[in-house]
Amino acid sequence: MKLVAFMGSPRKNGNTSKITHEVIKGAESVGIETEIYNLNQLNIKGCQGCMYCRTHDLCVLKDDMEKIYASIKEADVLVIASPIYMWQVTGQVKIFLDRLFAILSTNGDNYEHYGSKVGNKQVIMIYTQGQPAEQVFQNYIEYNQNMLHLFKWDIISNIVSGGNSSPSDILKDTKNMKLAFDLGVSLINKK
Repeated sequence: MKLVAFMGSPRKNGNTSKITHEVIKGAESVGIETEIYNLNQLNIKGCQGCMYCRTHDLCVLKDDMEKIYASIKEADVLVIASPIYMWQVTGQVKIFLDRLFAILSTNGDNYEHYGSKVGNKQVIMIYTQGQPAEQVFQNYIEYNQNMLHLFKWDIISNIVSGGNSSPSDILKDTKNMKLAFDLGVSLINKK
């Protein structure tokens, strides 16, 4: 089993990184192979809207998404983690999500016939935010879920941690940090 994590925070060791690493530690503790991408350190261009991917296997752009597509194909579980900036995921995550269009299988115009060119995946979404009220951005979180459902991927968890304005505030959120670790451990039962 393989887990691939995509961290979208520009802070290398901030709240998003810390809670994502709890999922990874939990997964590794039961022998799950893991791989981590820090999106802020990669060369990922924005989608060009050229539709090349509709008639070819992947994207026309030659950048770091090429290795990401290969990792996603090998993965059983994806972790997509982002702080919420300006009511939504970071720009790094938004560009990454846009570029997933290249692996979206579109059979006609009906969303029922959409799917994934790279198979079924289980997805864990992690959101950290400065706003203490965790439900404030719920509509946006549901929007992201709906977008990923186009791939017919199974969202197995959304972790939302509020009140994280400083880079180590997440450490005070012992409930969600434990949830993240336990979620990583539980993946071994989802084979």
